[in-house]
Amino acid sequence: MDHGTALRMVSLVPVVKIKLGKFEVLTILRILGEALQIAQKENVRVETLILAEFYLSWYKRSLSYELPGHQHQIKQQTIPLSVARVLHYRLRFEPATAHTQSILSNLDQILVNMGRRPDYPITIN
Repeated sequence: MDHGTALRMVSLVPVVKIKLGKFEVLTILRILGEALQIAQKENVRVETLILAEFYLSWYKRSLSYELPGHQHQIKQQTIPLSVARVLHYRLRFEPATAHTQSILSNLDQILVNMGRRPDYPITIN
């Protein structure tokens, strides 16, 4: 497979575009970091592995908010649909803060508009 084919295949991954501020990005980073720690154990659910594998990419994005003049900017972020759906589920069980509720409501609206929000309870550990 040449590099051109690989690039075309990556573009077929469905994504979610969401606007987030610094503290919302850091909230997601914390959740991904927790998943990364859990993923070190044996017998981990696939959903946890999905979040853990996305940690490094998200960590690099979070660094851009540390640059002078960028701390208070709201930027559009792109998240793979699989990660967005797992985050949506996990955020429902996080302590209610302004940041978690903001992310949850934005993801909820985006997933509803895409017809991808689950209407049934799922179990994720």
